[in-house]
Amino acid sequence: MNVSKWAPGALLAAGIIAAGYGILLGAQRYGPRGRYSLSQVNGLCSSPAGQLAQALNSRASVNCATVAGTEQWHGWLIITGVAAVLIAAGWAVYAFRARRLTPARP
Repeated sequence: MNVSKWAPGALLAAGIIAAGYGILLGAQRYGPRGRYSLSQVNGLCSSPAGQLAQALNSRASVNCATVAGTEQWHGWLIITGVAAVLIAAGWAVYAFRARRLTPARP
């Protein structure tokens, strides 16, 4: 298998960027004067009062759909980023051990 020796590092960098962006996405504040986290706004949209507001106001419905989608992206970015970091770390250890145990060419 001819894979670049930089592939684990690239995967590690991509994982860190994805997880970091997911964390930053969740850390943003929403609502009036930025008082609410993404999870709080999604909780409000899922509550009975939020459901009623969505039924009565189309803008609230669009905003709640956007918040729900953003919260899903937030979770998936973190999960994918952490998984990529773990895979890259395992790959790097495997590659290091394979190079160390390979006898030198005469």
